[in-house]
Amino acid sequence: MSGLMPTPGPSRKRERRWIASLIVAICSWIAAFGALPGMARAAPTHIAPELVVESPVEPGQNVTLAVLMRPEPGWHGYWLNPGDAGLGMTIDWRLPSGFLAGPLQYPVPETLLIAGLMNHVYEHDYAVLTTLAVPKDARPGSTIAVSGRAQWLACTDKICVPESGEIAATVTVGTPAKRDPRFDGWRRALPAPLGAAARFQLAGQRVRIAVPLPASVTLENPHLFVATERTVDYAAVQTFSRSGDTLVVELPRATFQPQTPDRLDAVLRMNPADDGVALSAAPGNVPPAGTPLKSGAEAAPSLLGLILSALFGGLLLNVMPCVFPILSLKALSLARA
Repeated sequence: MSGLMPTPGPSRKRERRWIASLIVAICSWIAAFGALPGMARAAPTHIAPELVVESPVEPGQNVTLAVLMRPEPGWHGYWLNPGDAGLGMTIDWRLPSGFLAGPLQYPVPETLLIAGLMNHVYEHDYAVLTTLAVPKDARPGSTIAVSGRAQWLACTDKICVPESGEIAATVTVGTPAKRDPRFDGWRRALPAPLGAAARFQLAGQRVRIAVPLPASVTLENPHLFVATERTVDYAAVQTFSRSGDTLVVELPRATFQPQTPDRLDAVLRMNPADDGVALSAAPGNVPPAGTPLKSGAEAAPSLLGLILSALFGGLLLNVMPCVFPILSLKALSLARA
């Protein structure tokens, strides 16, 4: 057909995507916090955080803390690796001398595909756990103030808002006689350690992972959440197969600045109830694919759908640049990369 414009090259496409996404990202930040002098204000959060202590703790021991996140209906928060878009939570702790907070432990996430972007999210209340180490010289019977400033991203399927809030709780130094029973459920939501050595292999444009998993373990609609960034294409179809007591997972490599990791960390969700195992795979041989299993990947959008979405998004950006802030997620993802 005559009159068609030439197709822009990959670098040109990336430039246009960056420009459009950054415009909308700026709009989202302005809408959230205000950008004019004298206009700064504390915006209400759409995800309410609460710091919870499991029990009293003896000197020299550890106690578990939970950051309980409660999204409003229609809103969601993000896993440690948010996927194609989004941001995980960060906490700037304020702790007394000698106290130390460990890494954040996230529950098994859910998948959410929006405009071709795969998001690793929580669309319900969820608790992120951490371990607080108490020094040996902590005085029995004393109460210790623990606080910090948390930052996270709250989104719907149409808009995203960067949020932050103060979290605080009191830790009692003493015999842990009484504990919060909610921690039992929050721990069950965490992925269990695999307890065996997994392996991964880069084969052309694919990442192949061997997960030791007895053939008796039932997998219903599995999904592999890869924590190591810029390794796989999150939105692509995931292929699962059985080779004896080994689960073989195959995923396309990341298309934007793919990296070759020394280790590959991931969480395997085994069924829709969010039962999962955490694994850390080292480079090694992966057996050939075996008996195919049902994939848990979302279906990729059709070419016609992508074209219509691009046209509609372009019209919105030309008419009202701040009306489509979901594109700011891609800018955040590219900036993180």
